[in-house]
Amino acid sequence: MEQNLKNYKGRLIAFEGIDGSGKTTLINELSQHLKAERFQIFLTKEPGDNPVGKAHRELSLMSKVHPYTAALISTADRYFKMNMLLDKINQGYMILSDRYYLSGLAYHYADGISFEEYAYLNRNVLKPDLYIILEVSLENARNRLQKTRDRWETMLEKVHSCYYDALEFLKNTEKAHIQKLDANLPSEKVYEHALNEIHKLHRMDVK
Repeated sequence: MEQNLKNYKGRLIAFEGIDGSGKTTLINELSQHLKAERFQIFLTKEPGDNPVGKAHRELSLMSKVHPYTAALISTADRYFKMNMLLDKINQGYMILSDRYYLSGLAYHYADGISFEEYAYLNRNVLKPDLYIILEVSLENARNRLQKTRDRWETMLEKVHSCYYDALEFLKNTEKAHIQKLDANLPSEKVYEHALNEIHKLHRMDVK
């Protein structure tokens, strides 16, 4: 269905969830569909494809990294690309981000950084208009990953529980628009539900 894009506002939508939840596959499918509906789509991810993001990615491959080093560089990655994201939003783009601030809260909390400390570091970063949370069982996530690629995936069980605490913190500290999706369902169902949430957000803009 072709969308009415008159007076459309650019938006930032963050897709969050543990490794193996299916974020990347879902984003790619949604991007193709939304472009066919004539939306301007911009894809981004964390760590980003920029000098800071690349350093962040390299740190993630190390077995031992000071928690504050990891927290600072993930935050720096977000600030580094913020002006570019704001430009895209001002041009009317819908930005689909593979991970964002919520992932930072959860992963660094698992690493020993309090929510309050991480939130303070990120107090001026651009916040998403919509968080789409992909909830998946640890068993399914592990089956999808098959092998461990970085130190965060060795902490999968701990990060899984930290996501729920991070969500509660987010709800209590900002007026976040959050939608949870059951990522244990068949991929076509997850896709259908995610697309519906994006269309609902768009309908709010064009009223």
